[in-house]
Amino acid sequence: MSADFGFDFRNTSGFVTDPANCTWAITADTYPQTRIGTTFGYTNGPLGGNSDNSASVDSRLAGVAIDTNVSGSPSIWRVDLPHSGAWLTDVALGNQVSGESNLYLEIRDGATPLLTLDKAAAISANQYWDASGVLRTSDTDWVNNHTLVQVTFTGTVANVAFGKNQAARTTIAHVRFTEVVTSVPPDDGFVLVHSITGPSTIVGIP
Repeated sequence: MSADFGFDFRNTSGFVTDPANCTWAITADTYPQTRIGTTFGYTNGPLGGNSDNSASVDSRLAGVAIDTNVSGSPSIWRVDLPHSGAWLTDVALGNQVSGESNLYLEIRDGATPLLTLDKAAAISANQYWDASGVLRTSDTDWVNNHTLVQVTFTGTVANVAFGKNQAARTTIAHVRFTEVVTSVPPDDGFVLVHSITGPSTIVGIP
């Protein structure tokens, strides 16, 4: 069974019901918090707070965390992984209720960036950049088509750094880390890869 940790950013824990292997991520969740089998929380920020947006969309997109980008240091959400190695990352960068621009996010292995989204282009309300940097043009488009990206951690601390020292803010709705587990059955030699289920696409798996 692969480890799977998803975080749905919003202001109120009970605003919506999170899906399996996901939990709320609210302003009060400073590190260390423990739920869904891991330890996590803000080590900096969120510099613009969290917001509840809509309970009528997928719960992963129901709210956001906000970094106002006015300081040199980003907001940082830390997740403790059970071990190093290959992990799938899932991201929804945007806002259900308002347009955004200049969105910035890094998935870091400790302090080392593994994945960077630097999106200056303006997007409309209810649009989201996924982990592969593709713009999903509605909540339904993100749910049905968002792409996961594989990264390799040498350590066990995943830091989600969002926001940049520029004129606009960054809003993030969802982030997720799912372990990539490979095994070789003795009878046929095929390699099996376990990941989260659903309609999303997975890239980066050898």
